[in-house]
Amino acid sequence: MYSIRFHLPILILTWLVVHSVLLWHYGIRTSLFDARVYVEEAAYLVEHGTLEDTYRIFYAVPIALLAVFRLLFAENIIPFLLFQCILSGMAAAALYQAAVNVFDNTRAGFFSAFIFLIWWDNIQWNTTTMTESLFQTFTCFVVYFLTLLKEGKRNYRMLILLQVVLILTRPTGIVIVISVLVSLTVDHLSVKRKPVIQTALIAGVLLVAGLVAGSLLHWDFTEEYRKGNIITYADQVEGTSLSYDIMRMDTSALGPVESSGSPIVNMISFIITNPVYIVKSGVLKIWFLISATRPYYSTLHNIYSIGWMTLIYALYFFGWKATTNQSIRLFSLTAIILNCLLVGVSSVDWDNRFYIPMAPGIILLAGGGAAWIRSFRFNV
Repeated sequence: MYSIRFHLPILILTWLVVHSVLLWHYGIRTSLFDARVYVEEAAYLVEHGTLEDTYRIFYAVPIALLAVFRLLFAENIIPFLLFQCILSGMAAAALYQAAVNVFDNTRAGFFSAFIFLIWWDNIQWNTTTMTESLFQTFTCFVVYFLTLLKEGKRNYRMLILLQVVLILTRPTGIVIVISVLVSLTVDHLSVKRKPVIQTALIAGVLLVAGLVAGSLLHWDFTEEYRKGNIITYADQVEGTSLSYDIMRMDTSALGPVESSGSPIVNMISFIITNPVYIVKSGVLKIWFLISATRPYYSTLHNIYSIGWMTLIYALYFFGWKATTNQSIRLFSLTAIILNCLLVGVSSVDWDNRFYIPMAPGIILLAGGGAAWIRSFRFNV
């Protein structure tokens, strides 16, 4: 079995090549709409010592880090992007060790880290001033500590801290929090544990679910429903070369829904009144998400995306079969289900950024699947 010493130079070289190509191809990306927003929010924080809007608390970590780098490097954004790239390398290392912990196989670690580094859709966010890079990195750290919980209470504390950080990095951090809680709850209920711990975990799941209803879902998704948008803001490109019929649903047959003061009530009312519309649009959104395809991508791009995702899901299946680690299985499955449901009831993004919450769990098991196939094929 190959050692870490053999894998490390290959992974470091891969990290260097991937990020060199990213910087060469994209350059320094601060002109994207969201990228500009976070830079402006960091500038406001530096000037006023507070966030401009209350709801920005869900993005407080990246904004605060941008503000720190702004103070340290006189508004030069390159050090922050290098920081993200280095931190992403640490995330790859965390996935490597997590896979070794789960599969007891260094090849599983190598393949997990390698897939993480070459998965362009996810790794590309390291070179822009948005929240996706940090969110994915912190999620990888969560996965790592989830594989270490049997080794001591310190790892529980780190896991809790990381989940707080995730919620303050992106609102979808709640997907990871619930996934961890579900994983821990089922794991504790499957064996004889202290009733106090079991009750606390179940209460934690219910509390977090309540917080989701009270805070994360304060955005009124029914506005997108009424516009018929499958892809966010698709109505704004209507009549341009970027517009395709499949990006929007026909809204002429929608039933009337009275608007209330609660976005959650509005959403539930809309779903009950228009169930067929919700199912059809939800299936389309989830298909775009899990296939990584879009109608405005080239045919070649979409064929490549379907091929790549098919490979990843096949490896994930074999990895699932190859491990008996229920905590990682449940974490990954819960993250997939919750993320797909969240996209299904809202809208899918333009560039598949919304895939990131479920990517680390999938990558970990896919790496194990790749190692299992290789060992099975060559009987080594």
